[in-house]
Amino acid sequence: MEAFCKRLTTMVCVSSVVINGWILGIVLKTKKPRCINILIANWSLLTILASLLSMFDIGEGSRLITNCTSFMCPLLSFLRTWFTNMYPLEVLSLVAEACRQLGPRFDADGSHLTVRRILTCWLLAGLGAVQAGLGTEYAMGKCVKVGLVGSEVLGGVVELWRGVVFHVGVGGWMILLMYKNRGKFTFLLKFTGNWKLSSRLKRIRFLFIYTIIFVIFWIPFGIALCWYQINEVGPVVLEMKENAPLANLAKTGFTLYMAYTPMVIYWAGDIRLEEKFWAKFSMQKASLGKEADDDGEEMSGISMVTIRKSSTSEGESEEEEEDEIGVDYGKMPEPKIDVWRPLTMEEKWPCPHCRHLAQLSGTEFLV
Repeated sequence: MEAFCKRLTTMVCVSSVVINGWILGIVLKTKKPRCINILIANWSLLTILASLLSMFDIGEGSRLITNCTSFMCPLLSFLRTWFTNMYPLEVLSLVAEACRQLGPRFDADGSHLTVRRILTCWLLAGLGAVQAGLGTEYAMGKCVKVGLVGSEVLGGVVELWRGVVFHVGVGGWMILLMYKNRGKFTFLLKFTGNWKLSSRLKRIRFLFIYTIIFVIFWIPFGIALCWYQINEVGPVVLEMKENAPLANLAKTGFTLYMAYTPMVIYWAGDIRLEEKFWAKFSMQKASLGKEADDDGEEMSGISMVTIRKSSTSEGESEEEEEDEIGVDYGKMPEPKIDVWRPLTMEEKWPCPHCRHLAQLSGTEFLV
């Protein structure tokens, strides 16, 4: 059972690193990404780091801990708690951004606000994980939990504060945000307007459903974890028992739970991502030089040509037309040809007095 869980977790972590790295690369290449995509990219970065840490734990991590006993145990405990604290804050930031998109948007470009929100989440999560690093030491060949600064009461108080803030508090804030926007849930479920807007609202619907499930799971999990940490803190208590099937299943389930969620939320309702995804396959087919048509015959690969209007009037947006068989010259603007014609006397001599003198001198035919 333990070997199966380790192999499954390793496969999930490797695929999670690849998929979330692809999402992170797409968002970074975009010139002006949307705020919610920036938050999802940060979520992908968090998932990549957590997956790498999980692979380290189930791999050769114990051997490295034995060789570097002075700082590896506190560092690993700090990183685990840091990523655990960061996960609910990331979901909360996504819910807040979704609620902001549903309401009146006073700031059209909220990228600076999004970056500040991300930095604040990482800072708060790191501050809440300091006590985990200070309360972990190396003893008897394993990482063990000890009292914070030699005091079990202080460690229990700090752990209780962490659970209230990052489990109960963050979950309650999510419930409050969704309660304030409860009147818009009916609109999200029954909206049948513009198909592009409807597809974007699919992401918000899925995010709200995911948040409800997350809150139902996260608050009881935080209460149980705090109770365990407060009651089990002692001078020498192992952080995780060896060969515990329940612990291995919990690790594997949590890894599956958080590994692919950024991909699903990023894919849901993103029309441009879907177009880019299928455009890559169409470009690969066109590069082969030949394609098979519906009748089975082979035809030469013809690239898609985009024709833009040369000028547009104010208030009209530029339109793009695609021609599947090449350039349609009937759509091209007709060239302006100036046909030569003789100038009249009024055009040659605007001044009436000059025109009269030209007629008298016989130069009326000069251009």
